[in-house]
Amino acid sequence: MAPTPQSNALDHEVGTSKPAEACYSTFSKKSKRGIVLLVALAGFFSPLSANIYFPALDYIASDLHVSLELMNLTITAYLICQGTIALAISVVADIAPPHQRGQYVGAALSGPNTAPSIGPVLGGVLAERANWRWIFWFLAILSGICLLLILLLLPETARNIVGNGSVFPCGIHRAQISILQSKEQHKAHKAERRDTALRLPNPLSCLRIICHKNTSFVLVSNAIFYMNYSCMQASLAPLLMRIYGLNALQVGLTYLPYGVGCGLASYAAGKIIDRDYKKTATSMGITIDRVRGDDIGKFPIERARLRSIWYFIAISTACTIGYGWTLQSTTHVAVPLILQFLCGLTVTGTFNVSLKVLTRNLQDISEYTILEPRIKC
Repeated sequence: MAPTPQSNALDHEVGTSKPAEACYSTFSKKSKRGIVLLVALAGFFSPLSANIYFPALDYIASDLHVSLELMNLTITAYLICQGTIALAISVVADIAPPHQRGQYVGAALSGPNTAPSIGPVLGGVLAERANWRWIFWFLAILSGICLLLILLLLPETARNIVGNGSVFPCGIHRAQISILQSKEQHKAHKAERRDTALRLPNPLSCLRIICHKNTSFVLVSNAIFYMNYSCMQASLAPLLMRIYGLNALQVGLTYLPYGVGCGLASYAAGKIIDRDYKKTATSMGITIDRVRGDDIGKFPIERARLRSIWYFIAISTACTIGYGWTLQSTTHVAVPLILQFLCGLTVTGTFNVSLKVLTRNLQDISEYTILEPRIKC
């Protein structure tokens, strides 16, 4: 795929930041870890809300006197409103140079990737020991605490507002308690400031991305794998209840293998992405700029990012076929759960790699923030 021009939101991606900026980011390693932790926490709640009540679907449908098929439509409604994954990658792109971006993306996506499996466990406990209504009270309380932490602690990272972190943010862009900001940012308090007008993304502009040659094939493949993931997760509870006679709590626990696979993949895929980046740079005779970040416009970034994705795709396809066969054949419950683990490992690896390619080719990260949940649905 040919490189496309990048606008101000992703200027750092192609290494076109101001000459005066001596390094890619002035955020210290401790600050970066704190930012990624907050981003992972925020991303945790988006898929959590769509998955936490899977074990209670039968109970809710019975109490509300509706069909299970109608209850499944509520899952789609949750998916339409999601968009935290793209925002997480955007934050990582603001603070991490390209050669380190894989491990930071893996850490930032650990929240969204593990929530779909932790959620059903929590939902099963609440549905079995209390009442399914407590699932939604639980979400309201914890998400409110998360929002408060974000408002108080998360510093502005957008490079068109704070540059490499050396520009002090003003107004709504400033965190209420700047304990995560580095010393360099505090020194800039009396230095440079930028007044940036609030710009809302255009929902219609994202439609052109679907037909764009640099993104269409990646979007379609990502959507197919997400469809596979969603079908497996949404059908797991009713299938195991019917085939193996499990209750809501037991079914909730069966989501753990997939979650463990997702969590491991978030870490491992990040390491693999960074390793592939370094190997590609070495093979091309390119020296990695570890201070200011590489000029991605002159780097075969798609080749580097997609280097290992084919292994994930092949294993995921084989495990999905095997998973369906084991349920149809009513094998021991451990067999489909092992395949669930392998599917979580490989599907998440595919997601992480393809998302890195997608956000590289978008002129504005807000476009993918709008597009991501629509493509999934």
